[in-house]
Amino acid sequence: MSDIRIYNKNNTVYLFGQAYSAGDLTASNPSGNDITIVRDSDSKVLVRAVSYTKIKDKSNAAWGNSVQAALLALNTYLGNDNPDKIIPVDDTTLFTNAKRGYTVIVGDSDNITTSNKLLFANHSGIKLDAELDLNNNRIYTTFVNGDIVLDPNGTGSVNLDGTVQFKRFDAGATAPSAFTGGMYADDDDNLYFGVTGA
Repeated sequence: MSDIRIYNKNNTVYLFGQAYSAGDLTASNPSGNDITIVRDSDSKVLVRAVSYTKIKDKSNAAWGNSVQAALLALNTYLGNDNPDKIIPVDDTTLFTNAKRGYTVIVGDSDNITTSNKLLFANHSGIKLDAELDLNNNRIYTTFVNGDIVLDPNGTGSVNLDGTVQFKRFDAGATAPSAFTGGMYADDDDNLYFGVTGA
């Protein structure tokens, strides 16, 4: 039998690629090194007597180095009805209490006062599992004279799928100082690429 992967996404548990409600699954140890997983809402057996070594997480790692360790880890994971730590938009109590490490999704009509910004402070390694729609807004930094770095991995590229528009500088007055690798356009629509400082 091939390995069984169990993982969550958006507060939904995936088993055999099928989505199940978070907090609605329970694992048990019927005998030996086997694990059975049941859906609590209707007592349906989803996994019947499978070795704990065959049940893996999203990274294809075992849930434990023994059946009891795997059982404890699985039930801690499966029994969590909010594994992705998402605060519902109408849960003003959780929002007001500022739960550390939680995500709040807020819209214009959610009756929660926000700065209309997402601030990732004291978080390292923020990852997106879906596309980010800027909705005609900017990516910018408030750090004084701070750079914005697009850093592909390895031999990856920065792909600009469309036209590129440069800020036009006054060639005589406000053009930036020349620097190696620089690129800008002047108000006569001359494009300067690979500018080398004197």
